[in-house]
Amino acid sequence: MALVPLKRRRRAPSPPAGPPDAGRFPAVVLCLVEKRMGASRRAFLTQLARAKGFRVDRAYSAAVTHVVSEQNSGNEVARWLEQQQEECGAGGDPALLDISWFTESMGAGRPVEIESRHRLRDVLEDGVSVEVERVKLSERYRTMKLFTKIFGVGVRTASRWYQEGIRTLVDLQERNTKLTRQQQAGLQHYEDLNTPVERGEAESIGRMVQEAVQRFLPGASVTLAGGFRR
Repeated sequence: MALVPLKRRRRAPSPPAGPPDAGRFPAVVLCLVEKRMGASRRAFLTQLARAKGFRVDRAYSAAVTHVVSEQNSGNEVARWLEQQQEECGAGGDPALLDISWFTESMGAGRPVEIESRHRLRDVLEDGVSVEVERVKLSERYRTMKLFTKIFGVGVRTASRWYQEGIRTLVDLQERNTKLTRQQQAGLQHYEDLNTPVERGEAESIGRMVQEAVQRFLPGASVTLAGGFRR
């Protein structure tokens, strides 16, 4: 019986090394973070950027001005940068950017202006993200948060209500919005269900449950779960 040779797994092509080319934008030197992005996608994006006249270095150096990552947190990229600087013995203070800046720059055919929404560093320096804070202050976010805190209401239902122009709990009641039995109970007891239970209350309830359990299962133990177990 003839043996069929196994197909070798193709390795992702590495971005061509070669000497650094200043390209069309000598003041901009890119370095793409491979973590989460993957070797194949990094190679593809490197070739795309170079074809549009950008200089993309395979390894980090002090010459790098823009570090681009995809699906990485600011802390992850900061640790990556520290490691790279230690390994190559080079410093530098490159802009830590999300892939959105890269995508917009490729579309424009030039490096676009860096805005706060492109940066990862704003989270590291200020402890907050300007873009995240902007979203949290938007009417849609606040309305969705309000509705999804109703017992029995998910994101899809909350989004539908928002599209219908409903903004408050009073709106839900005055418009006679059709609700399930769970949602009716959730709306009726909204404040109670969203008021945190104090430890003293939880322990009191725990003792009541323990006494009831002991009557039927002597020797059984009851343990508070969740945050009260810490």
